Amino acid sequence: MNTPQKPFSLPMATPPEQEATTKGSSGSNDHNHGSHSHGHGGPTEILMQAILCGCLGLVGIFLYLGGRVEIILAPKFHSWLLAGSITLVLLAFIRIISVWISAGSSKKTESIKEEYCDHDGNHSQHTHHHHDDLKGCESHTCDHDHSHGYEPIKAVVLMIPVGLFLLNLPNSSFAAVQALDLNNVDISTNIADRGTENNVSFLQLERAAQRDEARQLYEGKTVVLVGKYAGNDDKKFTLIRFKMNCCAADAVPLKGAMFVDSKNPAKLDYKIWNDKWVKVKGQVQFIKMKDGSYITALVLKPKDDNDLNGEWIQETVPDSIYLVN
Repeated sequence: MNTPQKPFSLPMATPPEQEATTKGSSGSNDHNHGSHSHGHGGPTEILMQAILCGCLGLVGIFLYLGGRVEIILAPKFHSWLLAGSITLVLLAFIRIISVWISAGSSKKTESIKEEYCDHDGNHSQHTHHHHDDLKGCESHTCDHDHSHGYEPIKAVVLMIPVGLFLLNLPNSSFAAVQALDLNNVDISTNIADRGTENNVSFLQLERAAQRDEARQLYEGKTVVLVGKYAGNDDKKFTLIRFKMNCCAADAVPLKGAMFVDSKNPAKLDYKIWNDKWVKVKGQVQFIKMKDGSYITALVLKPKDDNDLNGEWIQETVPDSIYLVN
């Protein structure tokens, strides 16, 4: 016996009213979209990074104002450092204000959500005229299970230069270098005096030592050089400067050998001068070393100790720690 078949009928679209009723009976309103996972940090992390960036800008400004930037950077970049540091401080300040305002707005939004939404993403039992205020709950879940990716390594990296500055780094010890070994180096006492040459730089004499014709041009002339005193002998010392291209990492030390004329009884008061910036007057000589290279030397010819330690050597302040090509 054949079982009667049900008549064929096309599926009908559910009326909007019925669909709303069906959804309403589920008790979920389909507002719970699950927890959101944000790859960015929260307001606290953003605020901390902005503060550290501002501190980094302040470090650049203090290095410039304190003159310590000369230790690590060529003069042509000083104004750029200052401009960049000021810009960084201003941007950090604007960012801090922005986060502060945004945080206040977020708290206000959260209070509205808590008022109209329960923690399951459903509307609280309020009248229908509040529905326009619940757009935030309709577009986002009202649960607060947000996972913010905090990356402390960013803060650590930003803290490095700030920490170094607080430790008084960089300082003048970055420009420290050992003196020349002058124990087996002798000077000539037969160099004729060829007068005074003004405005001769350390770099000029250093380069002149590498060419025969330049050595002949300067040898015997009396010049004045500025550098850092290094040595603990009463008849000789090393005058040191640094040649820089762009930063301290590529700085090259230049060393000049300074001798008091062996026939002169005057002696250096090296305890006073050691590690100080001095201006030295002397007669140019070029001394040949064991490896065949030449170094620049000045021979000081004072009348007595007072003349040596007051006229031929004077304490000074250099225009810049480094000489720039």
